[in-house]
Formats: sequence, C-alpha cells, structure tokens
Amino acid sequence: MLYPSFHNNHFYNQSQPSGVRYSQASSAEGFGRTRKLRMIALAAIMMMCLGLGALFHGWAGDNEVQAAGITIHEQIVVKPGDTLWSISEQRVEKGEDVRIYIQKLKKLNSLTSSALQAGQVLQLP
Repeated sequence: MLYPSFHNNHFYNQSQPSGVRYSQASSAEGFGRTRKLRMIALAAIMMMCLGLGALFHGWAGDNEVQAAGITIHEQIVVKPGDTLWSISEQRVEKGEDVRIYIQKLKKLNSLTSSALQAGQVLQLP
C-alpha cells in the first residue's frame, strides 16, 4: 500500500516501511497455515460424518437382518418308538427322498446321531 507524502513541496507516493513488509511476509505464511488448518478441519469433519453414517447404518439395519433370518418351523414331540426314518416318512413330500429329509432334520436340530429320546422336541424342515 502506498502512503501520500510531502517532499520539497511535491506530493508523491511512498512505499510502506520495511517493517510492514515483514508482517506481510508473515501473513502470507499465516495464510498457508490457515489453509492447512482449514483442510485438516474439513477432513476431520468428513471423517466424523462418515463414521456416524456407518454407525447409524449398522444400527438401523440390525432389526431387518434379524427379522429376515428368523424362520418358524413346525415342531413335534418324539414319542416312544419314533425314529428319524418313521418321522421323515410321514412328513416327506411326494417324490422327495426320505434320506435327504433325514439329513435336513438332523442339520436343523443339530443332531450328531440318529438316536432319539421320548419327549425330545424336533423342529421340522
């Protein structure tokens, strides 16, 4: 910035003292720091928004996933003399292999053997 000055009765412009120029140089450095700080603050805000969005998305989707994963199966109580084969023969659809139905029955009920006990509750596929 130029300041007016009188010299020999003439009006002319004079540049700023050197001390002011030094402060302009430091303000240019400050501008760089300010810009970096703004960029860091913007990145931090964006990361917080992304994190909150992920948190809310995960929280909001829990009920839907749980509701979709629940399947209600018909249950029976094992009577004395029942076997997996006899239960499967009564429940198998026409044309379906009884052995495949038994495998489904064992998997659904987490059975490791074919032994059943009277009073045991089985879920049917």
